[in-house]
Amino acid sequence: MKFYGDVEFNIDAASKPGQLVMISSGANSESVNERWDLNGRILLGFDGTRKLDNGYFAGFSAQPLADMHGSVNIDDALFFLEKMTSGK
Repeated sequence: MKFYGDVEFNIDAASKPGQLVMISSGANSESVNERWDLNGRILLGFDGTRKLDNGYFAGFSAQPLADMHGSVNIDDALFFLEKMTSGK
């Protein structure tokens, strides 16, 4: 069994091209030429394999992730069963 993880935190900034200064109509208004986005996620991974008595291998991998907005998803998930052959 293997456990692992990854944490990502991103800050993205964008401005409209050709404008060097922030344009705002008041102290409490939002800027019209800049955009800031924050995003990120926490990913956990669980992998496992097992050799069976009949010559087969069974395994799985699951990677649930949670983002900064509270959503929980699955990044990757798989299950496999394969027979070992000589020479491979």
